[in-house]
Amino acid sequence: MTLTDVTTRTGNLPANFSDDPYLDYGIEAATAGANFLKFSRDGQGFTYGMDGTALPLGTKLAANMAGVRVGWLKWVDGKPEKVLSLVTERRKISRDELGDNDPALWEMPGQDPWKQAAELELVDGQGQQYIFSTSSFGGTKGVKKLCYDYARERRSRPSQVPLVELGQHWYPHPKFSKVWEPDFNIVDWVDETTLTPAGQQAEQTDPFDPENTPEPPAEKPVETAAKKPVPVLKAKTPRF
Repeated sequence: MTLTDVTTRTGNLPANFSDDPYLDYGIEAATAGANFLKFSRDGQGFTYGMDGTALPLGTKLAANMAGVRVGWLKWVDGKPEKVLSLVTERRKISRDELGDNDPALWEMPGQDPWKQAAELELVDGQGQQYIFSTSSFGGTKGVKKLCYDYARERRSRPSQVPLVELGQHWYPHPKFSKVWEPDFNIVDWVDETTLTPAGQQAEQTDPFDPENTPEPPAEKPVETAAKKPVPVLKAKTPRF
């Protein structure tokens, strides 16, 4: 699943991720090669991709805090319908704005179809992107804690982003015995250029920029055989 598979609401609410249409369009391109990262509440940790490849606990990833998006999500015909905005916009979306306000019409009695949601972009050392998308209580709590930890130090870390270590913890539950929740613990800070997506790390040049036009190869001098010196003819001494 990619961001192009996501359906967003129309009507009174903006059918996008932010207030900036250029940013919304750019987010799709910036995260087109990302793997969606999932967390299992049964203690199996993190997985990504269609085949559920495991991403081991202890893996360290750079977190793109400027791209954290929060809001609401519900499932419609097997697809997520999202209303999200960037945390940096400080635009809180009220549950009452979303519709579906009559509990008698909810598909699952007693279960609100809309749940709080969050998306966090992460990048590994090779530039591969992951998007942790969650609408679970534990998942959103993990993103909130990371935001709190980041806020405490970010002003003293200009041009840096947190390096987080994937972890998990559990708490006892009366019905499920144990419920696991994800952890994104900050273990270090790295330069923000670490967030460059895979395939874009090499410096790209514009072939139409005159400064990038390669100089023509120097002409190789043509070697010719050395000419023999012309003999100097001396005048004959006149005879008397």
